[in-house]
Amino acid sequence: MISMSVLGLGDLTAGLRMIEPIGPNSDARSGLFAALPTASESHVVGKKSIQEILENLCSSPNSEVAILDSGLLGLVAPATFGRGLPLSAGFEKHRIVFAEEACCQKSPPEIAFGMSAESFELRVASRIPATLVIRDQEEALLLGPLDAQGLPAGVHIKSKWIAAFLYEIFETTWNAAAPCAKEPKDEEHLFSNEEQEILRLLNGGLTDESIARSFGVSHRTIQRKVQQIQRRIGAISRFQLGAMTAA
Repeated sequence: MISMSVLGLGDLTAGLRMIEPIGPNSDARSGLFAALPTASESHVVGKKSIQEILENLCSSPNSEVAILDSGLLGLVAPATFGRGLPLSAGFEKHRIVFAEEACCQKSPPEIAFGMSAESFELRVASRIPATLVIRDQEEALLLGPLDAQGLPAGVHIKSKWIAAFLYEIFETTWNAAAPCAKEPKDEEHLFSNEEQEILRLLNGGLTDESIARSFGVSHRTIQRKVQQIQRRIGAISRFQLGAMTAA
């Protein structure tokens, strides 16, 4: 269980603890609920409805749009895309954390709801806890799995305290994520002949043990060489390494 006091919501937690033993029909309970920050939420179903909310959230932020994308948003994080460009004065840089699988793409990010790709700083994580868009820590869209009819569904939330809670989840994921690696300038000079051959064999589906036998070395030697290549180009996993070095 996540401690709300850690997330800066200690006052709210204290209020909820006070409400619990009072009883559902108590005037005191009603008064405590009325004193808590207001919140409204609406269920959203269907690609068109979700797209409209996405466009609204990302069209006019006062400070920042923060996005966790596990793949449901249709965004693309390429291995070759570096840090975004700053926005106008007074604005924060918007941020996206993508699922690791998204880094297999080579094309520029497909951000189709009003933001230019250069406005974002991108990172990639091995695990995304939720598909989430937060605007200015005040409003959020939380997307879940497809509903019973196979349609995308989510919850549109207008609440500063809930948005703040979700923003802390975003920050935790962001801090644990790795920057999307920039495109190697010259692959021929980036890798030695031996490393290029190792990458060719890896991309061909060979295991470390098979590659080690072909080189006449131990599999630990191959593992160490692969780890060195990963660190050099900023790949956080074998999956991303393969995506970044595939022909």
